[in-house]
Amino acid sequence: MCIRDSYFCIVGYKILQTIIEYILMKFCHDYLLVGPNLIACDMMGGIFTFGASNFLKFLQGTFIDLGVLMVDRAYLGSIMSYCTEVLEGWFASVFNYLKGRFFR
Repeated sequence: MCIRDSYFCIVGYKILQTIIEYILMKFCHDYLLVGPNLIACDMMGGIFTFGASNFLKFLQGTFIDLGVLMVDRAYLGSIMSYCTEVLEGWFASVFNYLKGRFFR
């Protein structure tokens, strides 16, 4: 049970890190300002694997972290960019609808 929770924590944090990166890029508009924050987030993700009770669990956590990173870089980057474009368009249309409906 504890192992599944730690894997869930690693994968869930990667998902949360993607959301944090998107929000920071929307606010800052410059990668030089966002970069140090993303490096700090990556270091926190590495700390999840350091808390393993033995070396085997540490290696498993590290390989899961690296596997998620490789899948994220190879496949999820293009999928996430498409999803964010679609969601931005949807949120803009909902915002314009609500603005026209309530603030005439």
